[in-house]
Amino acid sequence: MTTAKIFQHAGSQAVRLPRAFRFEGTEVVIEKRGEEVVLKPQRSPKLKTLRDVARHLRETFPQAVDFPDIERQIDQPKRDLNLDGLGGFICSALSICSSPLMPAASAPL
Repeated sequence: MTTAKIFQHAGSQAVRLPRAFRFEGTEVVIEKRGEEVVLKPQRSPKLKTLRDVARHLRETFPQAVDFPDIERQIDQPKRDLNLDGLGGFICSALSICSSPLMPAASAPL
């Protein structure tokens, strides 16, 4: 069995871990099991997509009920960007725009 030194640091008790017991990162999870104190590495989630975020939140907060279900596909209405009904006007930064939806201005800005 390996032992470690206990010391005081800024008002807290600390343990100097031998090299073989060191952790990656800057934080650990600590649990008390009866007389034992257990340290486990704090894993940072690798979230690359919103689906990963939803999964992480659902696993981290299982009591919450309003997280989106990643297995359920949400049917989005198909959006059509049809500009034919807008009169086909073109505006530049130096001219005045005119269309059936935007009347011509009397003087430039």
